[in-house]
Amino acid sequence: MAPGLSPRMFIRKGKIIKTVIADGSGDHKTLSAALAAITDASASKPYGILVFGKIADTVQSVAKEYVDVFGIDADITSTLVNDAAVLFSGVGNTRWQNLIFRRSGTPTTGSLHPVVLFTGNGCNTTCIVRDCRFLNEVNANFFGLCGGDVAESASPIIDRCTFSGGVSGYAYGHNNGLNITDANTAPLVKNSRCIGGTSTGADYGCEIMFSASPRLENNTYVGGSGASGQNRALVIAHGTSHSAEPIIMGGIAIGGSYSNGDGLQVRDDSAPVIIGLTAKPGTGAQTSSVGASISYGAYPTIIGGYYEGSEGVFSGSHGVLVNYGAAPTFRGSVIRSGKYGDGVYIVSPGSMPRFFNCTIRQYGIYADCHAVNVASGGAIFDGCQMAPSIMQAPITTPYDNQMWTNADNGRFRPLASYPYQIISMAIGIDVGYVGQTFDLGTTAGDDDILADIDLGATGNYELPINLAVAQIVASGYIYGTPSGTVLDNHIGFKYSYCRNQTNNCGVYLNSNGSIQIRNSTILAAGASDALYIGANAIASPNYRIERCTIENFNPAANAINAASEISNAPIYQSTFRGLQTNIASCLAGTAVGTNISL
Repeated sequence: MAPGLSPRMFIRKGKIIKTVIADGSGDHKTLSAALAAITDASASKPYGILVFGKIADTVQSVAKEYVDVFGIDADITSTLVNDAAVLFSGVGNTRWQNLIFRRSGTPTTGSLHPVVLFTGNGCNTTCIVRDCRFLNEVNANFFGLCGGDVAESASPIIDRCTFSGGVSGYAYGHNNGLNITDANTAPLVKNSRCIGGTSTGADYGCEIMFSASPRLENNTYVGGSGASGQNRALVIAHGTSHSAEPIIMGGIAIGGSYSNGDGLQVRDDSAPVIIGLTAKPGTGAQTSSVGASISYGAYPTIIGGYYEGSEGVFSGSHGVLVNYGAAPTFRGSVIRSGKYGDGVYIVSPGSMPRFFNCTIRQYGIYADCHAVNVASGGAIFDGCQMAPSIMQAPITTPYDNQMWTNADNGRFRPLASYPYQIISMAIGIDVGYVGQTFDLGTTAGDDDILADIDLGATGNYELPINLAVAQIVASGYIYGTPSGTVLDNHIGFKYSYCRNQTNNCGVYLNSNGSIQIRNSTILAAGASDALYIGANAIASPNYRIERCTIENFNPAANAINAASEISNAPIYQSTFRGLQTNIASCLAGTAVGTNISL
């Protein structure tokens, strides 16, 4: 039993106690009958109902003021047809705890068939539901087979509960775990799980609509599992009142399977405040599954948190997608692409999304995946880092050894199927070999990465490797060659690396919108440009880059590349490390080299 009100505490509250037991040994056989029988509950005459074991019910259980309900292994299956199994209609001063409700009846009409419905402004913070599970087990061709629905100004407190949607073949779906709808609807939902159902339509873990303004704290949202539907975890939509701002604090949103299995979607002029949320597609999510999708004029404020694209090998697996005039503000967030997408992809004409002090990573395994890709519209990036995902690894041989061995010409590699760029490398010497050295190369016996590493003294030492050479092709190895006999497992390496696919830029800029990048670091591996300026941006140079570090991990590759020759590019007081292509000159204060000139 979860922490909270115990049976003994429940009984000691001075209540008149009624019991529900299926075999008739209690006061009532069903919860609905026990509630209906109470007609005189008041603040001076409170009731409590204890529900024991499994109960079958065919009538709606209607909550009443000053009547608390507590379960002891209570598992109630409702087979009613068209109503919610449990109704809180404008009722406060009630507390329900430790109950499982299942809905299994087949609807015949209507558009919403939740397990539990909270409605009316009288259903306020004195209505408390804790440690309950509302499971919609209906399997019928209807939509709205939800776990729970909170509407019409209801504001209950819901804590440590689970809501799950049902199953239907209906194309519209919306078999959500939990719906929260209508202006002035402001429940507090915390420490709970909201799990989407299954249909060919939209099945969300939790959907907030029509200017509802709940406060959600530390919940888990899981998208549905329909084979051809939309299976987002947390959706905030249809924000018709700009004063309505849902607040989401903490928690994790994991999209479901198949298409549109986004972790988070904010759309339709909605303006939530989201703090510390982790959002990403679920395992098996397919095309267009992103960590966070911000669209249709939405302007959320998103603080902290982690947003990640799909791990599946499907296109469009962005960490954050901004489109259709949306203008989010991200502050201090960590954003990472999936395997086939951008960290941040902006295609939003007329808008100005803003990113402050964010870490934006490109993690793709294919070409044409960028940390930031601005295809249309404007944007502001200030104090951000846009770069490949940098990983660390100890030496790995074909035998999964953590240390270097002589096997297979002493070769090792961090990735078996993709090209990679070594960024930094250190050697650990456990047993010294005085007078002996060690070479690192891209072929057996070669020293083109680093020659003559002294093996005489034990310890850990950073290595000044040749970064221009340390670009390894797909399935390629690094070879370690000692000058004499060195026994296995006496030395080892630790190194930082990133994938090195073609055209995986730190920033890919091809919009004619107003774009400002300030006080930021833009990085790329050797097979890509750190900053690429496309034809649209060249034709309409409405961008401005200032006080930035623009660097390629390979100093012999491009820091900046443009689609055609640019003179007086609007890049100010910035540092380049790497080459420049088609940049004839930049405006005052930009250094070509390693020293900034202010």
